[in-house]
Amino acid sequence: MKKVLILCLTILALLAGCGDWDVDGTTGYIDWGGNVSPPSPPDLKSPRNGAILANGAITLSYYSSYADTYHLQVATDKLFNHIVYNQDTTSWDAQSIESLNRSTQYYWRVLAVNYYGSSGWSEVWGFYVI
Repeated sequence: MKKVLILCLTILALLAGCGDWDVDGTTGYIDWGGNVSPPSPPDLKSPRNGAILANGAITLSYYSSYADTYHLQVATDKLFNHIVYNQDTTSWDAQSIESLNRSTQYYWRVLAVNYYGSSGWSEVWGFYVI
């Protein structure tokens, strides 16, 4: 049944003239856009590097082309030896974090993931919660 479905989708793609596309017969995955590589490292959007925040509840914003999911880390040191938030997210471009400690410097980075692999880590940005 799976092979028949993949064959039907392949024929539909050819008839529709979809341009670049890929069919993986093992999983039945079809990429209509032609991307067959891991995403690039995410661009960090906010809070800006060096931001001073008055609230321990924040939203981190980021973006990477062709990402399906992201892995987000927040730490109290630049080398990420003391990680306080370490989660996968399916959120497209932002993740809210509650209850960060006041009077604390934080650093954050994001990794993008798609069917073909994962990116390298983004730049590391820091913010301070007063």
